Amino acid sequence: MEIKILNEKDAELLNRKEYKIQLDYNKAATPSNDNVKKTIAENLKVNLDLVKVKQINQSFGIGKANVVCYVYNNIESYKKFEEIKKKVKVKKEEAKKEEKK
Repeated sequence: MEIKILNEKDAELLNRKEYKIQLDYNKAATPSNDNVKKTIAENLKVNLDLVKVKQINQSFGIGKANVVCYVYNNIESYKKFEEIKKKVKVKKEEAKKEEKK
């Protein structure tokens, strides 16, 4: 799998670099996000945990894909912007019981 960097943009406020990459995978099946992530991390010489693959856009039958990915400067920034924080839902019945107490 070969990569060619089409565009590199530095987003200082988000502590990351945004890449648009052309990926050549020799007419095999479209690679998974994990395989693309490993390839990008190896070629850019960054930690695997700091890479986030946002999109893989491929055309039928060509064996090439355009990839949009983000490479963060540190793990704290990655967690802040990429991990989804879910709120704990409280059931209505439990909430009513707590209000009565």
